[in-house]
Amino acid sequence: MNSRYPRVAGMLAAILLGAVACVAAPPAARETQSPTGPSSTPAASATRTWPSQPLLSFTPLPVLSPDEFWNTLFSGDPAFTEYHSLGALIRDSDAVVVATLVSVTPGTNFDAGNGWTEYDAWVKIRVDRVLHGSLPTTPIINVVLGDIPDQGDPYGPVVSQLQASMPHEQGILFIQNLASWQRQMTGKSTADPSLYAVISAQGIFRNANGVVKKAINAPGTWPQAFAGKSFGDVVSDVASSKPEPLPSPSGG
Repeated sequence: MNSRYPRVAGMLAAILLGAVACVAAPPAARETQSPTGPSSTPAASATRTWPSQPLLSFTPLPVLSPDEFWNTLFSGDPAFTEYHSLGALIRDSDAVVVATLVSVTPGTNFDAGNGWTEYDAWVKIRVDRVLHGSLPTTPIINVVLGDIPDQGDPYGPVVSQLQASMPHEQGILFIQNLASWQRQMTGKSTADPSLYAVISAQGIFRNANGVVKKAINAPGTWPQAFAGKSFGDVVSDVASSKPEPLPSPSGG
């Protein structure tokens, strides 16, 4: 499998076992969609497949807690994307924003190679303040639900779960533009320029009634220093922090 970036961790992958059992019909005709409307470049569009019949014996997945929902916004391996400091995390982010969660919709799916398909969801946000970087467009957070052999749309119930669990809360997100990331990796990009990804589990700070909560799976010790503090104070701390310079090639 050659997914565009690391797999979603633990929880959503485990949910798949129940979700696959709910798919009871062959796939319908494919359609293309974009978070910002029809794509003018067919090669840049991806396809999503929906079951041709209603799901049978469908039992809705349990509603996630707000902490669990925020945790799903990072798609990847927390340990692999651990940063040693706040400054290093700011440096590698295209933007750091205070944002309010708005809605969840099905995203696109992509050929991950070897007969596997990557399934995504889109989390729409309202940007309330940009603390670092810049945003040429309103970002949409791309969440990888998982990679599996192509089987129609087994993650439809997971999208429904996310929609039912949407907390409509505010938080701080450290995000990276997927088109920019793809160009850095391959020299070209077919990604929609409005799609962003949270770059690390350390890059999520939830505003829980005025008090900061870090992501459940955030690695390292420095994020814990913000947990329990006033959200306004943490916003000020992050805004006043400076990006850490890249280490020199010699390591000095």
